[in-house]
Amino acid sequence: MSSVLVTGGLGVIGAWVSRRLVDQGHEVVTYSRHIDTSLVKDITGKITMVSGDVLDLPAILRTIKEHNIDRIVHMATALPDALDANPYNAYRTNVNGIMNLLEAARLVEIKRFIFSSSVAVYDAARGEYAYPTYKGIDEDYPKVPTTVYGATKLFAENMTIIYNERFGVDSIILRFASVYGPGKQVRHGLLALHSKIIESALLNRPLKIRQGGDDKIDMVYVKDIANAVVLACFATSPEHRVFHVGTGRGDTFRRCRAHCGVLSSGA
Repeated sequence: MSSVLVTGGLGVIGAWVSRRLVDQGHEVVTYSRHIDTSLVKDITGKITMVSGDVLDLPAILRTIKEHNIDRIVHMATALPDALDANPYNAYRTNVNGIMNLLEAARLVEIKRFIFSSSVAVYDAARGEYAYPTYKGIDEDYPKVPTTVYGATKLFAENMTIIYNERFGVDSIILRFASVYGPGKQVRHGLLALHSKIIESALLNRPLKIRQGGDDKIDMVYVKDIANAVVLACFATSPEHRVFHVGTGRGDTFRRCRAHCGVLSSGA
């Protein structure tokens, strides 16, 4: 069994990654600025929680050495709303943070480094990839981010690849599609529309989606994301270093509304 450091391991996706690792019998050490156990109440006695900042390289190294970490899953990130509110500070978290984690992985010769990226690294969908055909994009689609968040993710991807090729840090990059699941509405706010649709239906509350009802998007459940992360963490001799994680098909908010029984108008 391995000892895995999960940065952001108490977050919406990280919590499920931590849970999946525990289920497989691995030692899990979460690393977050704030210890919030609301999403991991069922496994708090089975994981080690460390309060720390990804901007603090000595603290990262100390944590790795104290807990004999042999794999790292880097999920801590400044989200788009934080980047919009304070681009400079949030940029430091995403850019300096990945550099500290990669450097730590190099110094202690980590067996596998997983970086959680996003489809935000891509250029806007155009032509046959946009409405109404929505041809699926692959990992080679042009990387031209249109947001600060996407730009920080692309920088992190590039440095992860460089550390893999030049310094031997065995790495895999996972680009997540749109994620939904428990806790996302509370933690991720405007990014959680899918979860809001489902939760509103369960609570029998009406919900209005004012635009974008026919736009297709790949929606993937958080537990499936976690399963992909753990598989990547222990995959032997991977043929590629960058993978999409999604369902491989698009769906619309209007269709989601119809399935959930939620009212939508003006879409």
